[in-house]
Amino acid sequence: MFDIFSNLNSEIKKMEKSDFISLYRNSLMGIAILWIVFYHSGINFGKIGFLSYFCSFIKYTGYLGVDIFFFVSGFGLMASWYKKRPSILFFYKRRFLRIMPIYWFFLSIYLVLINLFGTPITNLGTVFIYYTGFSFFISRTNNIHWFISAILLCYLIFPFFENYFQKNKNKLRFLIFIVTLCLTLAIILTASAFIFANKFSFLLIVILRLPAFFIGSLIGYIYIKRDNNFSYLFSIYLHVFFTFFCFVALALIYYFCSTDDRWLYGLYWYPFMLGSFSLTFLLSILLDTLHTRHNYLLDFLDKIGRSSLELYFIHLLVFAFIGSKLIFNYFGILPGSNYLWIAAIFVSVILSNIFNSILSHLNILFK
Repeated sequence: MFDIFSNLNSEIKKMEKSDFISLYRNSLMGIAILWIVFYHSGINFGKIGFLSYFCSFIKYTGYLGVDIFFFVSGFGLMASWYKKRPSILFFYKRRFLRIMPIYWFFLSIYLVLINLFGTPITNLGTVFIYYTGFSFFISRTNNIHWFISAILLCYLIFPFFENYFQKNKNKLRFLIFIVTLCLTLAIILTASAFIFANKFSFLLIVILRLPAFFIGSLIGYIYIKRDNNFSYLFSIYLHVFFTFFCFVALALIYYFCSTDDRWLYGLYWYPFMLGSFSLTFLLSILLDTLHTRHNYLLDFLDKIGRSSLELYFIHLLVFAFIGSKLIFNYFGILPGSNYLWIAAIFVSVILSNIFNSILSHLNILFK
C-alpha cells in the first residue's frame, strides 16, 4: 500500500499539484451530483452484513457531494477571475444568467405541481420570496432549493473576498482567518441550539460549507499562479490520513448521535468542514488513474458534471413527484421499491442531459 502511495506521490510531482483538480473538474462535479442524487433517493440496502452497512453509509454521506461542489466552485471562480479579470458588474451578470433563469424555470414547474398534488401555496409574498433565490435565509421557506440560496451567497461575497485576498501578502494566514470566522459563527449557532432549538442553527448547513468554498478559492489561486510555496498542501499521505480521520469521525457521529441531534447541532457537516479539499484531491487522483484504462467512465462523469445544475433541479422534481408518495398517493399507487428509485435516477440523468443539450444549442444560436 505504501508503495502505491509512493508511486502516486512521484507521479504528482511530475506535474503541477493543482492540475489534477483543474483537469478533472467536470468529472468531480459529476461524482458530486451523482452522490447527492444517490443520497436523496430512497434506495434501501437493508441491515444485514458488512456490505449492506457500507453501502448504506456511502448513501447517507452523499451530502458530502455538496462539499465537493462548494470546493470546486471556489476553485473555478478564483481561477476564472485571475484569467479574465472581470468587473464586479460583469461577474454578477454572468453568475445571475447561469443560475437564475434555470432556477426560475424549474421553480415554476415545482410550484405548479405542488399546487396540483401537494399543499397549495397561495400567498403571493411567499412565492415572491421563492423567486428571489434567497428564500432559505429570508423565511426558511423553499428548503428544497436551499443550495441555490447558499451558492448565491458565495457568488455575492466572492468579489469582496477576492479583493482582500489579493491585497494580503500572506494568503494562507488570511484564509485561516476567514475559516476561523466561519467556525466561530458555526460554534455560536450550535450553542444557540441549546437555547433556541432550530431557530438559528438551521444556518449551519450553509455556514459549515463556506470553508470548502474559501479553501477551493485558495487552491484555484495556487493553480493559476503556479505558486510552489504551497506544495506541502498536496501530500497524498496527508490527504489520505485526513480523509480517513474525517470519515471515522463521521461514522462515530452516526453511531452515537441521533438523527435529530445531527441536524440540530450541525454534526453532519463539522467533520468535513476542512476535509473537502482532501476528499476532492483524492478523488481527482483516482480519476487520473482511470484515465488510460476507463476513459469511457471519465467521459460519462464529465458529461454528468456539465449538466450537474440541470440534474440537481430535475432530480428534485422527479424524486418529489415521481419517486416519492405525492403523485402515487394521489392516484392510489404504492411507491417505494429500489427498482422505482433506480428508474427515477435514470430518468433524471436522461432528462438533465437532454435539457443541457437544448440549453447549449440555444446559447450557440443566440450568442
